[in-house]
Amino acid sequence: MKLAVKVERRHQKIREMLIKNDVCFIEDFLHNLKISEATLRNDLTYLESVGVLKRIRGGAISTDGTPKDNDINIRNAVCRDEKRLIARYVVDNLLKSGMTITLDPGSTCREIAREIVENDIVCTVITNNFLAADLLIKANTVTLYLAGGKYDRDLAAFHDEQTNYCLAKLHSDLYFLAPDGIDAEGQITVSGTDEHFAKLEMLKMAKEVVVVADHTKIGRCALKYLCDIKTVSQLVVDDGISEDQLIKLRSSGISISVAKMYI
Repeated sequence: MKLAVKVERRHQKIREMLIKNDVCFIEDFLHNLKISEATLRNDLTYLESVGVLKRIRGGAISTDGTPKDNDINIRNAVCRDEKRLIARYVVDNLLKSGMTITLDPGSTCREIAREIVENDIVCTVITNNFLAADLLIKANTVTLYLAGGKYDRDLAAFHDEQTNYCLAKLHSDLYFLAPDGIDAEGQITVSGTDEHFAKLEMLKMAKEVVVVADHTKIGRCALKYLCDIKTVSQLVVDDGISEDQLIKLRSSGISISVAKMYI
């Protein structure tokens, strides 16, 4: 078989794996493709250059098709350092003592909860995010409201009509919204059909909405539309976002804060 044909088939297999799973890690590629790490690096570099994937720490994420509703373990593993960077920025710059905030089931919101606990922030937190709540109950400085209902083990979150009823009776100063995609037109979207309704309630109950999204969410469009970026107060993203993406989003008038690594 000619080398060019082998390479093309390998690239197609990588794309098929990513379309099926949305996120794949280095060990997944090596196991399925039976190639060396050096060859895989070259393949991923090329495919990223033509826009069919984004490389992340330890793997790659698909830019083909609609993002999947991945379980919580995958969500937590993808761009963990970038999410912690965003969470640190939020706690250092946006949270004020005595605030009431809402955290949704996003993995970035879990990192915000971690930073709240580690920094002894005095606040009230409303959430349906079980993993965030599990961290927050350890903090004497936090008053916690857990919006219960049916527990989704895959997402480690509560969401059903009971959850929505609980949320509808509460109000917050800030809602930290963790989306699955923000497309070129500024549409904020999520992939989970059930959690979508809880996030809609969270949008209604908050005075202001701050979107927290790592750079892999930019330029992607998930299944369910939530809101337009022009309707939120601010976007906080890590410094992996490209200059072109920043210019495009800022043209909508949205305030964007780029969380950078401390030196």
